Amino acid sequence: MPEAPLFRCSGAGLLRAPVHPVTRADEVRWDADSPEEDESGRLAEAVSRLARPRPVAEAIAVASPSLARTLAQTLAQTAGDTDKEPAALRRALRALAGYRLRMASRETPFGLMSGVAPVRFGDDAQAVAAQEVAAQGANAQEVKVRWGDAHRRAVRPDRAWLTALVTEWEQRPEVLRWLRVVANGLCFVRDGRVVLPYLPHSAPGGSAEAPVREVSVRRTDAVALVMEQADTPVLCGELARRLGAAFPAAPPGSAEGMLVRLVAKGFLLSEAHPPLEAADPLDHLLSALAAVPPEDLPELPELRAIRVALGAYAALPLGAGLTALTEVSERMRGLRAADQPVHVDLALDAEARLPGAVAEEAARAAGLLWRLSPPEPGPAHLREYHAEFLERYGVGRPVPVRELLDPDIGLGAPAGYRCPPGPRPEPAEDRRDTARDEVLAALAQRALLAGEREILLSDDHPAVARLAHDGGRPPLGMDLCAHLLADTPEALAEGRFRLVLSSHSGRAGAMLGRFAHLLPEDMRASLTELARDPGPSDADADADADVLNAQVSFRTGRARAANIAQAPRLLEYRLPVGTFADRGDPAVLDLARLAVTATAERLLLVETRTGRRVRPAVFHLLDPEWDLPNAARLLCDLTTSGVRGWRGWSWGAAEALPYLPRVRYGRTVLAPARWRPDDTLRDRNTPRDTWTRAVAAWRDTWHVPRRVRVGSADRHIELDLDLPAHLDLLRHELGHGPGTFVQELPTAAGCGDGWLAGPDGVHRGEIVFPLLARTAATSTTGPRAGVSTTGPRAPGHPVVTGLPVVTGRPQQIRQGRREHLPGGEWLHASLYCLPARQNEVLTTHLPALLETLPPEVDRWFFVRYADSHDHLRLRWHGPAHLLTGRLLPQVHAFATALRDAGLTRRLVLDTYAPEIERYGGPRAMAAAERVFHTDSLAVLETLRLARTGTLTVDPLPLAAAGHMALTHAFFTGYAPRTAEDSPDPPGLRWLLETFPKDEAAHRGFRRTRQEALATVNPYTAGSFPSGITGSTALRRAWAARTEAAVAYGSVLRELGTRSEAPPTEALASLLHMHHNRLIGANPLTEQGSYAVARGAAQAHEDRRRASRAASPEATG
Repeated sequence: MPEAPLFRCSGAGLLRAPVHPVTRADEVRWDADSPEEDESGRLAEAVSRLARPRPVAEAIAVASPSLARTLAQTLAQTAGDTDKEPAALRRALRALAGYRLRMASRETPFGLMSGVAPVRFGDDAQAVAAQEVAAQGANAQEVKVRWGDAHRRAVRPDRAWLTALVTEWEQRPEVLRWLRVVANGLCFVRDGRVVLPYLPHSAPGGSAEAPVREVSVRRTDAVALVMEQADTPVLCGELARRLGAAFPAAPPGSAEGMLVRLVAKGFLLSEAHPPLEAADPLDHLLSALAAVPPEDLPELPELRAIRVALGAYAALPLGAGLTALTEVSERMRGLRAADQPVHVDLALDAEARLPGAVAEEAARAAGLLWRLSPPEPGPAHLREYHAEFLERYGVGRPVPVRELLDPDIGLGAPAGYRCPPGPRPEPAEDRRDTARDEVLAALAQRALLAGEREILLSDDHPAVARLAHDGGRPPLGMDLCAHLLADTPEALAEGRFRLVLSSHSGRAGAMLGRFAHLLPEDMRASLTELARDPGPSDADADADADVLNAQVSFRTGRARAANIAQAPRLLEYRLPVGTFADRGDPAVLDLARLAVTATAERLLLVETRTGRRVRPAVFHLLDPEWDLPNAARLLCDLTTSGVRGWRGWSWGAAEALPYLPRVRYGRTVLAPARWRPDDTLRDRNTPRDTWTRAVAAWRDTWHVPRRVRVGSADRHIELDLDLPAHLDLLRHELGHGPGTFVQELPTAAGCGDGWLAGPDGVHRGEIVFPLLARTAATSTTGPRAGVSTTGPRAPGHPVVTGLPVVTGRPQQIRQGRREHLPGGEWLHASLYCLPARQNEVLTTHLPALLETLPPEVDRWFFVRYADSHDHLRLRWHGPAHLLTGRLLPQVHAFATALRDAGLTRRLVLDTYAPEIERYGGPRAMAAAERVFHTDSLAVLETLRLARTGTLTVDPLPLAAAGHMALTHAFFTGYAPRTAEDSPDPPGLRWLLETFPKDEAAHRGFRRTRQEALATVNPYTAGSFPSGITGSTALRRAWAARTEAAVAYGSVLRELGTRSEAPPTEALASLLHMHHNRLIGANPLTEQGSYAVARGAAQAHEDRRRASRAASPEATG
């Protein structure tokens, strides 16, 4: 159990609530069991009764214009004179009933049916006091709740309508010439063509699931000039003038025509499209069009009149705006056809100040659920992508974002990305955790057998003890939604409340950002403060001191999705992706200057000019699968790389059970009781009488209550199963498929909704809690700044924490010659063989090949890779003609013999990509490779001696001796000693501080203590260890490695600030690679080898200290 709460709540939150009180749901009923005679009349009468209230009619007109038209036609006819078929009336009534129930019971904001209001919490001190006093039954803290009836609309044009209008007007040369344009930052050049990988709304037919296509244009001189001149915003008319001047022979008007086509295809972006941060999208458009002469855009006065009409409609009381809405919608359709051209949000006339204890309760529950979440870091598709990145680029290399996403020269997009779709298959689901499933199934079954309808968890509950994990890097924050239940405000103040968790988002403040335009000014200030609070460091301290927090802006894949993506500018920096921006603005981060780099634990984003880390953010809840261009999605996904995610309560395999009880922790319901109806109830073709009897039997068998919630995700309605009309709605909902759930109401947890009462009754209320992590990574495995066993990693790469670049230093982007293709000065051969055969290959067969190497081959080394296709990587350096003409045939013969002996499956020649950034830069790489070379020779001889039985030392002390020797030699070169220096041997302090004592790993030192003390001694590390029985060849190899490591340390010392890697991180990588060569890619033995090195070093230092203390000079 963590010592302190993992999360803390911001001082400001959000109330989400339906506009009608709960009691209005009782109005949704009709006679569903009467004979079929005059069915149309009865249905029409029910439609008329439910749709007649003016607020309802207006709300439905906003939500579904097509349904509103049907209802209007029905209301215009008498019940006995309707010409509607019963089937059509049933559909209309079902839809109407769903909306009416939603207006009384579903909190999710939607049009005029439910809205939002500000919430403030007491501070942490108040929360503690509230809990203490509540325990004594006293009034702990003042609670202020107000619900009025002056709800307020926020009205703006629908973004799909606005986008279509702008797109149409941009195609008029006489309009476009007055607009500024800029080259699309997503564009790149491929084989003589300018390529744009993402064009919003380019999918045929506009289907949400249709792929977004790539477009390209030949890079003619004219196109190249345009893209160059439009690198920063330029008036399109001026750009046409420059183009005409550069190509005077071109026909008149051709320059403008070309620019129109480039805008239409998305290569140029005009300022007319409102960005997601625009507070008033229509005002933005009108401002952009201000310079257009009236004769060039005659529709402009009408657009201004529409703005006035929208404002007039917004000012009307709820229920009094249907006529105004209809009129302004028709005027807008006159400019551009659309089903619903108006978008409306609702600001509730309400506010609440809640006890800090409520926020603390939510934070406690979030902390427990994080501990119960899967231990794997990051989503599966990013873990796979991270491993591929390390495999291709290694640790520390910055790769430009656009290059990385280009499938022709980079990795392409991660699995599951669709804008545009990549070559990777859909990401595989995380494997089922059988042990977890067994614990949860037993938990559910015990409750069922005991007749318990609620499972009460605690921090020391046996299930929590078995399932919880405290390690890993927590998310920076989240928005957590929960139904708040209390009988009265007084009960709430006294701590008598319940929370019922419902949903969450992955970014603290995202839900507030979505509705910022509805919040009062002081709440907007709180939101800005929340957005700029990074929480704890999500990287090593030296790398996180100067992070650029940037708000990502883009054009959504579906234009209408921008309605829910609008959020104000909250961060200092803006990161535009495929949207208009001035790249010359210091507050704008240019995508072309952003690169992805990696530690062995995670992927990170850096700005290449300064080397500063970038932390991208969005403040909305868009579906990234369909609405974010790949570049924007990757930027946002990077913040979750290496982060152990948060997941709500999941029953795992037990979800298939027909009934699951409520799960509660403290005052928070983690999961309501849930029922899963069988296939008979889901079959809409079952005769009604049969189905009705089946429902009755199901309710009786599984004790299903009268009132339930039915739906999927956050799309639900509350039903009364005693009402025949609601049974019709239940049957319709269950027919949607197995994803439909039946849940108990939140109030079943033991408290009511009375705390949120208005003049018209009690309302359902859901609170959004913006939560921020109090601490960074809680994992205690691994060194403070060096090696860790946590996190995904590509085989053969070290698990080195921390940013692998020097923060605040420009990052060099290298291309082309840094990667060595076969046929050049490096020969890279991958030999595929099982780990159990690798030592035999290395010690018995490889030496014969090495003896025949031409003398011009000045260095070579090997690396073990352990993945689904285990292999050895062998790399030789020398003149190209010798490598291909002499060495390659020898490698062929070597591999053929191994294959014939049954030791290998295949040989692959591949590209060698030196990990230049990881080892200090190009000036240090050759020196690092000489360490690899000499270490490979030392390891080969060590393995040979161990295979013959000459060397019997345990592998962990053997590896630890190598670590000590490399550390001593490296620091001898990097930090030469002077007479005034500490008497400590080189590198001892670094070793002890970098590898803090870890009890689990320290067991390896205790087990091998005698051997470790004989082989690992920091005071004699400059010479061959006395505890190792070595051959002359091993002693020579050991000395050569020492010489190479000293030289490498000297090179990094001379480079100083020009080194592209912190020297001690480069050393940590050397240690990792030594373990890799000697033992293999095994994080546990690697950690054990560091523990042995540390333990032996500490023991020798303690002996020296004790000896000095006991000497006559010390006591004298």
